[in-house]
Amino acid sequence: MSKYLMGIDNGCSMIKYIIFDLSGNEIYVARRRLPLIIPQPGMTERNADDVWNANIEAISETINKSGIFPEDILAIDLTGYGNGVCFIDKDGKPTENSIVSTDSSTSNYLTKWGKNGVEQKVYNLT
Repeated sequence: MSKYLMGIDNGCSMIKYIIFDLSGNEIYVARRRLPLIIPQPGMTERNADDVWNANIEAISETINKSGIFPEDILAIDLTGYGNGVCFIDKDGKPTENSIVSTDSSTSNYLTKWGKNGVEQKVYNLT
């Protein structure tokens, strides 16, 4: 029985799911392109529900079309929006659009937080 690795990349340009064998050979790739929402200059967002649904579709496609069994996946690696964020409520539901790492609308807050110690407090919590 062969074993596999899954790579997941929720990148700025698209979502990619890749199955590799243990020698690093690519077995299958699924991709989903999602539009950016740009409410004003400097702001880049994505609809969080659309991101979640695209991930579900890509996982399904990857498993179904690669011909492997989910139990043969040894490990999953996940990368995301870098410095982006998705806020959720107590039930795990998105409260607003996901902020993508190319968003620069809060850079002045980050500078201020770095100076007044809030940055370290947030880092410790996350």
